[in-house]
Order: sequence, then C-alpha cells, then structure tokens
Amino acid sequence: MKNNLMTYWSLTFLVVATLSFGETAPASAEMTVYTDEAAYLNALTNLSVSTLQEGFEDDAAWGSSRSPLTVASVTRSGIVWTSNFTANRIKTGGGPVRTGLWGLLSDPHGDPDRQTSILLCDVESVPPECFQHDGIKGTAAQGASPFFGVGAWITGTAGGNILFVLDGNEANPVDFGDQGVVTAAHKFFGVIDTAGFSTFEIRETEGKTGDEKVIGADDFSLGLMPATAGKAMPGVPLLLLDK
Repeated sequence: MKNNLMTYWSLTFLVVATLSFGETAPASAEMTVYTDEAAYLNALTNLSVSTLQEGFEDDAAWGSSRSPLTVASVTRSGIVWTSNFTANRIKTGGGPVRTGLWGLLSDPHGDPDRQTSILLCDVESVPPECFQHDGIKGTAAQGASPFFGVGAWITGTAGGNILFVLDGNEANPVDFGDQGVVTAAHKFFGVIDTAGFSTFEIRETEGKTGDEKVIGADDFSLGLMPATAGKAMPGVPLLLLDK
C-alpha cells in the first residue's frame, strides 16, 4: 500500500509539473489583471476552463429584480448575486446597460451606515467611515464550481476607482492601478487567479459622503474551475501550486 501511495503521488506531481496554462505561464498559481476583454477571454481559453456569460437578460431568473423592484439576491447558473453590503439589495436596470436591456447595481448604492456628515467627510484625510464603497458581489453557490476568473464591463460616476476583492482577502485586493478609473462609458475589468476563488466583490473606492460615486455592471464573463477539481485527484490545480 505504501509503495502504491508513493507511486500515486509521484504520478500526481508529474501531472502537475507538466500541466500547461498557456505556453508562457509559470508552473505556479498566479493572479493576472486585465483591462482588455479579448486578452482575458483568450487567457481563459488557454486555461481550458469553461466560460459562463451573464448579461442579466433571463427574465425567468432576473424578472423579480427589474427596477423599481429589488431583491436580496438572485441565484443563477450556480452563482449567488448580491450587493457587497448585506443590508442592501440588488436590482437590474437600464443605467448600467452595455448590451441588451438590463445591467446590475446595488440598491441603495454603497454603505448604508456610512457617516452622513459632509463637514466631517470633506477633508483631505478622509475617515474610513465616510467612504461609500458601492459595489456588487458574486458567490459560488453550495456545490457549484468555484471561479478561475471574473470579468465585467463597468460604468459609473467618472473619477471613481475599481478594486476587486477575492474570497474576502482585504489585505491583497486586485488593484488595477491607473487603469482602474471609472468612466461614464463602460470599461472592462477582469482578473484570473489560477488558485481559484469562491467569491468576488467589485468595489468602488473613491466615493464618499458629499462626493458620492456609484457603479453598475453588465456582460460578465466568468471562468469556472473544472468540475473534477478536488475530486478524483484532490488538489491537482491547487494542492501543489501555491498562490
């Protein structure tokens, strides 16, 4: 039995060592950000993972969220969609639309408990409790495939800034640098993390009381982890590949 186990793990290591995530990808998990949708989708293709498109047009799933109606959450294709604040709701409306009739946004926008004093918040060093942090969140439903990537077309108040937070990792948010600035026109933002993740949050970081900045999103492309990950060969994409 011991020899069989050694042989199994040796073969497993060999498989992991020879997995190819594209010709130039390293043999370790990595995170890559994208502001070009074609490059993002091409990278997902090179990973040989399935891609799920969500444009919020399916009335059977999203009909209860059509503005002015709001809902706490919508679950579709194994993804639970919510606001990034648990006290808020979500709705689909025309404001964030890029294609079709509907885009997704939080209702209300941002932290419902933020400081409301403009005098306190209109200062150079803004207290944390003043920030709005408008955004939306997606979570892999129980038993559903986690994610390899998330990309979306985002629009909102010009001058806002976008971060993605994966699996609640506040210490290491996905920062788009100078490319993270929001415009009234839609811009694509995406990230691939080959370690996989189960939640993603799209968060605006500049808006504050007295200078509110809101966002909405449309046309998501989600890279899904293989359904066999963690089953027949536990951890092949994750166990030996450190983030």
